Amino acid sequence: MQKILVLINDQLNLAFHGLEEETMRDSVTRLLVLPGKHPPPPLGGYILAKEVRNKASQMTEQSLMSNVSTLMLGCCLMLTNSYPAKVDVPVRLLLALVDRVLMVNGSLPQMSLPFMTAKQQENICSELPFLHSSSLELLTAIIKCMGSQLLPYAASIVRIITKYFKTCELPELRIKFYSVARDLLITMGAGMALYLAQEVVNNAFTDLSSIEQMDGGILNGSNSNASAGAQLPPSHRKRKHSSATGSLQEHDEGGGLGVELPKNRPLTPISLRIAALETLEALLTVAGALKSEPWRSKVDSLLIVIATDSFKEGTVSEEPAATVTDLQLAALRALLASFLSFIQERPPYFSQGLELFRR
Repeated sequence: MQKILVLINDQLNLAFHGLEEETMRDSVTRLLVLPGKHPPPPLGGYILAKEVRNKASQMTEQSLMSNVSTLMLGCCLMLTNSYPAKVDVPVRLLLALVDRVLMVNGSLPQMSLPFMTAKQQENICSELPFLHSSSLELLTAIIKCMGSQLLPYAASIVRIITKYFKTCELPELRIKFYSVARDLLITMGAGMALYLAQEVVNNAFTDLSSIEQMDGGILNGSNSNASAGAQLPPSHRKRKHSSATGSLQEHDEGGGLGVELPKNRPLTPISLRIAALETLEALLTVAGALKSEPWRSKVDSLLIVIATDSFKEGTVSEEPAATVTDLQLAALRALLASFLSFIQERPPYFSQGLELFRR
């Protein structure tokens, strides 16, 4: 694996030339060979390695990043397959590599502007989503491989998730971020939830309240007082707009979730909404007993609204039936996790939830 990581680093040096700060490249290079240690022999031997370097210098940025993605897949296979003997996993180095790749977003540092053409930048940006996806798969493999032994590195993983989740907009990549967060919560339990919960909740609210509206609105239900949340009976609220996600906008005298919906926000894909709901379910399963957390009442209010709207006739008529069913099941599972986390008190939306399960 160390030989593969050396080769990945060499090819990233070529592909990312001018796109990243040298300090990031140097920090990964220092981790590849520890002080006082000799570097490993090149992958395939010295002669083959020289040929690879010569060919790499002539390759396009697209080909280089395609090679890196393939090599990362090899690392994932090595991490997720068992060995007859105990082996060391270079976790710190792998995390530094993931961090390095995700830090590159296609923008050019000021010093690189004279040295890179628009065509080169376009070629790199076309491949970055695939490379970022491979990095997240590598991060998932690390979590599955190490399990609870990841505790010394938990802070680094949380930093990676919180740092890049905020700027990630592609639905495919956001789904992978949710998957990483879900695996981390299940692996590390309530302790991890204390540090990751707010980031998960913030992003879930963004994705679950993304409705195409002609005017901005506020999603109801997130006052600190849970009873000021979603008022479910149709006679108690006015619906302004209904779209493929179901209308989450309600107009009551009660408080709101405080989530402002931008004008003409595009529809969120159902697969992304399902990923958000599954991650909220994992969060409530491992940390639902932490009812004093400020996010708890907001999540309960959000889930009952989402679950109710998933039953609204005609709200998802343009979506494939099987996908709509998956969304409804994900909403009900998350709602069930919310109910089961209340042990000595009645859940705030219990009667409405029972009616949904009966239906």
